[in-house]
Amino acid sequence: MLNYEFPPLGGGGGQAHLALLRQYAGRQDLRVDVLTSASKPGLTVEEFARHVLIHKIGLHKKDLHLWHRSEILEWLLKAASFYRRLLRRNEYDLIHAFFGFPTGWLCYRTAKRVPYVVSLRGSDVPGANARLKLDYKILGPLVFKPIWQKA
Repeated sequence: MLNYEFPPLGGGGGQAHLALLRQYAGRQDLRVDVLTSASKPGLTVEEFARHVLIHKIGLHKKDLHLWHRSEILEWLLKAASFYRRLLRRNEYDLIHAFFGFPTGWLCYRTAKRVPYVVSLRGSDVPGANARLKLDYKILGPLVFKPIWQKA
C-alpha cells in the first residue's frame, strides 16, 4: 500500500487508510507493507501488526495537514528507490495507491510487474479543490489520465 500521507500527517485519506489497516491486522492470511511518509528526515519501520509493516520515509514537513508541491516531490523522489527495493524483495499480488499522484505514478511505472488500484480522496478528485484546478488542467491529460487508465 502506498500513501504519502498517513496519520498523524494529512487528513481523510490517511484516516481511511488507517481504518483499512485495522481491518487487515485481524487477517492472518494477508501480508501488507505500507510505504508512507514521516514529518522528520530518516527512514523508520513500524510493526502495525505481526504481518503489517509501515515503512516511513522522512521529509522536511512544514505543516502536518497541508502539503506543498515541493514536499510531494520530495516524497516521490525518496520513495521511488525504496518502492523499487520492496518490489525486488517481495512478490506482491496487488498494490493499493492512495491518491493518483504521487503514489499512483509509482504504480504506473511498475504496472507491467504488479497490478494496482488507485483510491482518490478529497483534493485528489479533479475539481474538488480550487487550489489545484490549474494542476489538473495542465497535468490531467499528461499524467493523471494514463495512471487511471492502467489502474
